[in-house]
Amino acid sequence: MTLILDLSADQEIRLRLAAAARGVPLDAMANELMQKALAEYAEAPATKQRILGLHAGNFTVADDFDAALPDSFWLGEQ
Repeated sequence: MTLILDLSADQEIRLRLAAAARGVPLDAMANELMQKALAEYAEAPATKQRILGLHAGNFTVADDFDAALPDSFWLGEQ
């Protein structure tokens, strides 16, 4: 698999310096960082349980919410 990183010039310089400081090739350094990011993503906590009614009354639904939209909406007419 090929991975293309779109880095700013500053980011590229920092990545090259970090790789040189560790004495590893640039692609190995990028691979190590990607593996670390993927591991952190996989360990991310699940979303919290939602609480029903937490924002009750903060908005109202219009009476015609489920009414059919006019053709002008779909055709982009004014």
